[in-house]
Amino acid sequence: MFSVSAGYSQGGTATAESASSGGASHGSITDIYVSVSPIDGLTIGAGHAENTSADTSTTSEDTQSVVAQAVYSTGPVSFGYRQGYQDKGAAGTASRDIEAMSVAFNVNDNFAISYGVQDTEVEAISATAAVTEEVTGISAAYTSGAASVRVNHSKADNDNGVQGTDDETTEVSLVLSF
Repeated sequence: MFSVSAGYSQGGTATAESASSGGASHGSITDIYVSVSPIDGLTIGAGHAENTSADTSTTSEDTQSVVAQAVYSTGPVSFGYRQGYQDKGAAGTASRDIEAMSVAFNVNDNFAISYGVQDTEVEAISATAAVTEEVTGISAAYTSGAASVRVNHSKADNDNGVQGTDDETTEVSLVLSF
């Protein structure tokens, strides 16, 4: 009904073999995630992560990420909603607000289909205007015995927060289990 997971990693940057480094060139990464299932089929979770790796800019802060989500499943259908925020910490680097929704349907024991959308707003910096990246995707999977055929199609408008840059991907895969 209730779970907590946490992590800590010392040394947020890598140093070449035999190279010297001082304490100022390393940081740490910490994160915590809490989830609760108050009623059958509903799971609500929230998390926070912080990266304190050294930054040479005097106006920078630590990189921080926050996420909250809810998933509700009833019978063969699941609905998901997520909101998040990421602040890269470096001066002149845009923060991002993320909102995502998805629905999945298990048609039967062998066939499942899902659809999701995600909007990521990249904040304005100086003369650069705010841009919203919009990603949509649809996936389907059919499993028979030890074989699965999977199809995924996704489309991104303003990919990676760059106005007018679009991307589209279709992937077909066959997975065999032995």
